[in-house]
Amino acid sequence: MPNNSLHSWSELPAELLQYILQEIEDSKSIFQCLLVCKAWSKAAEQFSYRTIDLSSYSVQLKNLVNTLQSSEHLGKRVNQINFNITIRKPQKSWDRSGFFEKLIDCCPNVKVVTAKGSCHGLWTQLLTKRHKWKNLQEIPRPFHDRDMEAYTKTALEFNDRLTNLILRLYYGVYVHFFSHRHQCRCLPSYLSTFKCLKHLEIHGTDKLKLEEVDIILDNCPKLTSFAALQIRESGMSEYNYLIIPVISRPLELLDKINLFKPKTSLRKLNFSFTIDGGDEVLIYIMRVLPNLETLYLNQAIDKTNLVCSDPVIISFLQYSLNRKTIDVKYLACEDPASLLPIFWQSEEYIAVNKKEVYLTIEESNSTGTRSTRKPYISMDTRREITVSYRAFKETSSPVELIEEIGLLITSLKIKFNYPNFSSTKAMYQGHILDHIFENCPSLKKIECSFYFLQSCNPKLSINTSIEELVLNSIEVHSYVLEQLSIRLPNLKVMSFMESEYIKYDGRYISKKKLDINMQCTRFDKLYIARKVTAVKYYSDLFLKLSNENGDNYFYTDLKSDFTEFSKCSQMEYYDKLTSKKTYFINLRCQDVRELTVKLGSMKIKLLA
Repeated sequence: MPNNSLHSWSELPAELLQYILQEIEDSKSIFQCLLVCKAWSKAAEQFSYRTIDLSSYSVQLKNLVNTLQSSEHLGKRVNQINFNITIRKPQKSWDRSGFFEKLIDCCPNVKVVTAKGSCHGLWTQLLTKRHKWKNLQEIPRPFHDRDMEAYTKTALEFNDRLTNLILRLYYGVYVHFFSHRHQCRCLPSYLSTFKCLKHLEIHGTDKLKLEEVDIILDNCPKLTSFAALQIRESGMSEYNYLIIPVISRPLELLDKINLFKPKTSLRKLNFSFTIDGGDEVLIYIMRVLPNLETLYLNQAIDKTNLVCSDPVIISFLQYSLNRKTIDVKYLACEDPASLLPIFWQSEEYIAVNKKEVYLTIEESNSTGTRSTRKPYISMDTRREITVSYRAFKETSSPVELIEEIGLLITSLKIKFNYPNFSSTKAMYQGHILDHIFENCPSLKKIECSFYFLQSCNPKLSINTSIEELVLNSIEVHSYVLEQLSIRLPNLKVMSFMESEYIKYDGRYISKKKLDINMQCTRFDKLYIARKVTAVKYYSDLFLKLSNENGDNYFYTDLKSDFTEFSKCSQMEYYDKLTSKKTYFINLRCQDVRELTVKLGSMKIKLLA
């Protein structure tokens, strides 16, 4: 049998040594590798000096320059310099001792220079010594509007080698353009001078046309990442430019664009609807960008009145399914109830998610927006569809949506805003739950984010498919829990999300999630405590733990008005320390063998 043992560390294969050093992120550990043996020393030097982080100007930078001047081969290995020194007065000279200028001479192969904050002196240094930065591909990014002039001047001098570029097309900012619209027109010709550009980020593109976007991508054929972000300026007009209805908006815009000329190098896109429209943007992305891996759409845009057509939305959602990372927002549509079943039953969706259908119905905040009354459709990386309505209480559309597509849903989330208390609002929330239980026979999990829940009709049909219930509620009437237990006989896990949980001895357990795990059975005792005070009543969920050390009580304050219980036995508990009386209500359900409560990392088994 051959002996494969190593006689010394120098015999370690180079491939394995390189793999080990790549996994080490601590610089101190890398420098310790220098002391092992000569073979390790050379490999460790290559990794340890690949990136330099500067956090001290006077001490660290001086010592580093001295080291690199005495060992020239180390400086040639440096690829990136991270300048993490905060300059409180960036307009003034900061390299008075000339250490950074000496560092340039020692590191001729630097490709990336980053900065922690604004540093006009650093941009000036790069600009004046540009003949020494022959391999520089990325310069420090701007942090404020006042940085743009110095940044763009520096970037323009390195336009033959820069791979990363950031532009801000804001009003009042000097970036080689004058008016906002003039900036957009000049943008393609300006970017055509950057021959090696791979990552482009443009802020303030609210008036950018789709035709201009296509020209930009043509002029930058090596782009792998493109972000065009819309940002509303304070003081800008409240007028919404995107108000063209889908019926009267032809697709003539696409006639100006060659849809048969794909941009195959682009892998990441962060984009928003242009001034031209929505359908056109969706069609353009599908036809021209076939190799996208990451897609973000409408991330920094006000909800618009531009309604997209159903066939285009369906095709675009199917296209998005094949991306690794997706976050598509604010696709306003006419009728999600007719659109979504077609998408969920398509071959593209079934191939990715099989038969699992995830849906979120939320009430979007209409305050301060110019949003349409049409619902919005969004989709994230989990392939979860979100339908957003302007206000549940103003329309019955969410109820109609559940009635029409409930047969397909396997996981559902309902999210309400937190308004002032309204009895009408509270009853409507219970009304939606009733419709969910009746119209979703395949539903396995439901998560409800309600401000107030006071009704759930136990006389209506029973839902036997739901196995998990999550209540993200601030106020829940106690008798609703009993009603829910009757209507959901196969419930396995019930979770309450509250701001804090309190042990009965008064010690706080803050910001935890309380899970009641029924493990394919049901508990037969759910303790609801009534604590009487001179001010008002409280209803508390009590859980009792019995063991050899006696009885311990855990409860969460549900902070709801007390409602009288019917057909419930009571057990009285008297606290001698506080001289207060608490009533434990025994709610009879089905038989149980075990109840598990999780409070953070602590798991407690409750036996009936």
